[in-house]
Amino acid sequence: YSYDARNVYSGYNNPGWNQSYSQSNKLTNNQSFNPRVKINDFLIAGNTLQLGYDWNQAHKSNDGFLTYGAGGVYPGGIAAVSNFLNYKTSSFYIRNNLTLNSTDQITWGYRYQKYNQSFTDIANASNWASNKFATANEMQYTKNIAHNLSTYVRIGQNFRIPNVDDNSQ
Repeated sequence: YSYDARNVYSGYNNPGWNQSYSQSNKLTNNQSFNPRVKINDFLIAGNTLQLGYDWNQAHKSNDGFLTYGAGGVYPGGIAAVSNFLNYKTSSFYIRNNLTLNSTDQITWGYRYQKYNQSFTDIANASNWASNKFATANEMQYTKNIAHNLSTYVRIGQNFRIPNVDDNSQ
């Protein structure tokens, strides 16, 4: 028995047993591109506009096989797996934060996200694909009550858990 980070081999060569051999390989490739633009005092003083684009893709492949020996108990049997998983998403978002005065703010935002997924199982001759989109929006009123104390009312529709920077202002 030996092991490295990429391949796994196992073998039995005992009397009465035929030799078995297995190998598995995995590969994952992730890429992303996420530019943002933030414009302070957009059109009027106290208005902050943020625009952004998120693009991500991931490709994963799995290959493996197991031979059950060249004869005897498992005559020439081979079990194999070979599949590919692809995921791609792109989204555009806009968020506007308008400071009305020292205690009042209005925030609104919108996000459109499109995603494509596919899975191909070569060993079992099957595959599936999905192409969908989702939207999110928000409207919020914030009132600063005292130094370091504020309250807000928010209405919106979302389809994901917000990132840390989505909740920061």
